[in-house]
Amino acid sequence: GAFSRFTINALGSMEKSDADLFAILCSMCWIDDQPIPLVYELKDETFKKSGLNLMGLSHLERLGLIHMNLVGGYVLSDVTEARKLTYHDRIFEVTLPPGAKDLNVGMVLLSRVGNDLFRVCTVAPDHDFMNYVLSKWEDFKYSVKPV
Repeated sequence: GAFSRFTINALGSMEKSDADLFAILCSMCWIDDQPIPLVYELKDETFKKSGLNLMGLSHLERLGLIHMNLVGGYVLSDVTEARKLTYHDRIFEVTLPPGAKDLNVGMVLLSRVGNDLFRVCTVAPDHDFMNYVLSKWEDFKYSVKPV
């Protein structure tokens, strides 16, 4: 079938509030080769406004939808050339500063089950969130240009 047994089981155990929380996280996903929720700092106003917080992320992790690394976060490593990342219908070319090889993708990754469910989750783009990410990348000294 299209989904693994784990995905079907996870879906069966989810409440509507779980699905709503996961949809919020999906609205924060940018696409590289796979969807990546770009959650950098939960104290940022963008996340407070969305209702996404540590308790909610911990719950999604317990459901098996995400992996969290609050201390070091996650990176795409060995990035040696410009990378195209997509947010809904907008494509951006991201280039790291000279000498850098790790693209910071925040503290959350979707699990295999989360990736499966992302494919069927329909969410609208959040332009405030997109601008937040572009601002974070500017803080990281990434060169970003629309494609």
